Amino acid sequence: MSGRTLALLVGAGILLPIGYNCIIMALRVGDISAVAPFRYTALVWAIVIGYLVFGEVPDAMMLIGAFVIVG
Repeated sequence: MSGRTLALLVGAGILLPIGYNCIIMALRVGDISAVAPFRYTALVWAIVIGYLVFGEVPDAMMLIGAFVIVG
């Protein structure tokens, strides 16, 4: 494993629990109809970060699956 990959994994390991905690707190306080759509933006961010950081280009089947999930 390269140093860059290890640094990305450590960063994800630190930031993911913080993000999940923020989502849980938002769901406790906010109206579910207002908060729930923001959970689906995680899919968009995953696609963007996958492209920018890892160089993964989404193919047609992946995009169709993402639209099915969000729909």
